[in-house]
Amino acid sequence: MAIETATRHPETGSRTDTGRGVMGAVKDTAAGMVDSATDWAQEAGQGMAQTAKEWAADVGHGAERAYSATRDSVMGAEQSMEMCIRRHPWEAAFVAFGAGCLLGCALARR
Repeated sequence: MAIETATRHPETGSRTDTGRGVMGAVKDTAAGMVDSATDWAQEAGQGMAQTAKEWAADVGHGAERAYSATRDSVMGAEQSMEMCIRRHPWEAAFVAFGAGCLLGCALARR
């Protein structure tokens, strides 16, 4: 990063400052800053993408566990209900008949 300073003109001896060196230095500094910012943004983007993938995987595993637990609970309730009906068939039939009558009355009033 060479910076030219003011020099003397060879013929006239007057002081001149072309500014080419200063502008070149500014340009090089700006280019370095842009490259640095670009690298940082790419690394940050890759890190965010990886974090999002990990979170998505964790959510997927949690959903699988919740589905499995719910399925097991519903199957257990179904088996329990079936066992209760098998033990008390007449009572189950009367309960179903009564629930049907109440539902029919409720819908008929509308």
